[in-house]
Amino acid sequence: MLKIAIDKEISQWYGITSRDIDTQLSYAQPGEDITITINSPGGDVYTGVAIFNSIREAAKSHSVVMKIVGIAASMASYIMLAARTVNKNLKVIVYENSIVFIHNPWTIMWGNYKELAKEAVYLEKLAVMMGSTYSHISGKTDKETRDIMDNETYYIGNEIIENGYANELEKINKDDEEPEENQFDREACNQRKIKN
Repeated sequence: MLKIAIDKEISQWYGITSRDIDTQLSYAQPGEDITITINSPGGDVYTGVAIFNSIREAAKSHSVVMKIVGIAASMASYIMLAARTVNKNLKVIVYENSIVFIHNPWTIMWGNYKELAKEAVYLEKLAVMMGSTYSHISGKTDKETRDIMDNETYYIGNEIIENGYANELEKINKDDEEPEENQFDREACNQRKIKN
């Protein structure tokens, strides 16, 4: 199994770059499973899109599992869905203490009112692009997704599952003696034998 970690800010100049991910994905042998862990505050949209598409390509020929081991915020929350856009049955695994943060893309700029208005239109296009994937995977309407992004929404643990972004929960808080379903009941079996 090939293991890859997205554990820094996403950027072409520092942290995790698209070249880093491309290089690591190139090591995958034919048919080899790939697990990608995420603990990232997000980062650059363009780098995130490139990483998203690289993971999508890998998911066409490999079983790719995404696992949120800390936080998947901003662009990292978009990246975590990449493999499921190829096959919705591929796993996005979260722990009870995993965190996902979804919001609109933003930027820092200066200029006159026309330049700022033009940038706002572009940012909205980016939001629609990202939102379409959140909606596609979660099953939410576009309006529901846009509200989630507008409200800058955090999800923790099972909330990520309940809202459709992940499909497997790894429990932390469970009893050591938790009984297994359909456990063999020897006493009940003996009682039935006596009655017969």
